[in-house]
Amino acid sequence: GGGSSSSEQETVEPTEAPTLPPTPAPTSTDVPEFAAYLSSTLSDSTVFQDRNSPQSQAVFWVTSDTYIESKGLDYTDGESIERYILATLYFAVDGDSWDSCGRADPVCSSSNQAGWLSPEPVCNWFSVQCVDGVLSGIDFDAATNNFGAEQVAWELPPEIKNLQELIFFSMTFRDIKGSIDGIFDSWSKLERLDLSGNKISGSLPAFSVTTHPNLEEINLSENEFSGPIPSVYGTLSKLEKLVLSTNNL
Repeated sequence: GGGSSSSEQETVEPTEAPTLPPTPAPTSTDVPEFAAYLSSTLSDSTVFQDRNSPQSQAVFWVTSDTYIESKGLDYTDGESIERYILATLYFAVDGDSWDSCGRADPVCSSSNQAGWLSPEPVCNWFSVQCVDGVLSGIDFDAATNNFGAEQVAWELPPEIKNLQELIFFSMTFRDIKGSIDGIFDSWSKLERLDLSGNKISGSLPAFSVTTHPNLEEINLSENEFSGPIPSVYGTLSKLEKLVLSTNNL
């Protein structure tokens, strides 16, 4: 009797733990209204025609985000938009496949930070750093990243170009492909950029002392960049480290 009951409980136990935490369903008007607002301000409207695009997935997540609801934020508020931008990055790199610190691991068991897309301020998310509450860096370097073992090439979403307060950005050996043209143009406070060990192609970004006066380190090695090294790199008066090896330059 008792042994049989215990055995039956064991057979149903695995179904009790969901893969992802449940989120409330957005109302029927939230998603199209937020997408329409983003189309006029931040994202190309065509990306929302694909329900599986990083941008569409980010819209569905933001309109179900319990943090935004608990804070009484409007979707057009700066904090909501910042969460949308980081969510596009998360979905662009298939964050749900991460072995920890993704949506399925909101307490981020491998670090003392919260998982991405958790109902916490973005400053508490894994590998995100802030200064006085302002997003200042994203640091997925080779030593600390937790991306899934089976990687596919992906592209940085153009929405991240609006993270204009970033001081450093590091995503190394992550199989980033495509061009990064224009993404970092408005990051005038940028001091350190490390995208080494990826599959980025096209021309090198034309950083100059006018556009990026604080740049100290640039590491774009082990990629597929081609063309000349921009002469404006010579104007970067604070530049201490420039690594461009193993490209098609």
